[in-house]
Amino acid sequence: MWIAGLHITSRDLTMLKVFSDSTRDPRRHTASVLLSACVSDAAGLAAGDDAEQITVQPLDSIPALQLAFKDHRDMLNYYLNHGPATEC
Repeated sequence: MWIAGLHITSRDLTMLKVFSDSTRDPRRHTASVLLSACVSDAAGLAAGDDAEQITVQPLDSIPALQLAFKDHRDMLNYYLNHGPATEC
């Protein structure tokens, strides 16, 4: 599968948690799956049809980022506190 211009296989992904909030999106109930993958070369990153831009940010800048939805902050906080069990 292609994600943000990177070719990632299911073997590269680790599922961390499923988030579900019926109030997240007024159009419908949405569930989000938090996945983690190691990326060794971010040179191919490119925004897709669902994003205006994409950037690589250091972990310590994450708290100040403006995010589209509240649960995106919840997902980032979960990752920072419980992140993947293995290092890249």
